[in-house]
Amino acid sequence: LLAGFLKEGYGYDLDLRTQPEMPADISAYKAVIVFVHGKLFEEPEKAFIAYARAGGRLIVLHHSISSGKRNNKYWFDFLGIKLPQGSWQEGGYTWIEPVRQKVVNINPGHYITSHEVKYDGKISFESEKVKAGQYPYFALKKNSEVYLNHTFTDGNEKTLLLGFIYDGEKIGGKKIMQHTSGWLKKVGKGWLIYLQPGQSVEDVQSKPFRQIIANAVRWKPEE
Repeated sequence: LLAGFLKEGYGYDLDLRTQPEMPADISAYKAVIVFVHGKLFEEPEKAFIAYARAGGRLIVLHHSISSGKRNNKYWFDFLGIKLPQGSWQEGGYTWIEPVRQKVVNINPGHYITSHEVKYDGKISFESEKVKAGQYPYFALKKNSEVYLNHTFTDGNEKTLLLGFIYDGEKIGGKKIMQHTSGWLKKVGKGWLIYLQPGQSVEDVQSKPFRQIIANAVRWKPEE
């Protein structure tokens, strides 16, 4: 579905591969979009990292940061992420699905979050890294998934792009706001971009979300 949107909307040629089908050399690609639900094999893991560090644009979606990747040797260090153990109430990582959530543009001046993205309106948002205010948002209304307590390990190397608000229907009504739904960072000569939505067909059918993915491919660092 996403490949079809990028081809029809922007004329990109898409090469859709499973991990075993990946070519040994991916350096020629303008961008590589990664969505790995299950195990991330070591050879693709190393290829993705080398590609980005050599000047590529690696766009990492949803399940590509998940608890199953804790076993990978290099992935989380490269991403600057850890998923703490323990209860979510005490800062441990967990996932909740299916849910409705609001995706919040916490960097309204950035090309990736703003170019041709039509938001539903504005909403109050704040976190320890985001000043309280009214920010543009769009709603993912069903069959989405939120990840709680992604924890950064690379200080301030990331540029924050998106946060999320989850109203807490499945956790006793406790409202959660976190600034971890979208970010980017420089890695070697290239760029790493993470976008947390993408659990379902409905997520990808969201026009604002898929426009953000397209923007991540098209973005020029000077913008």
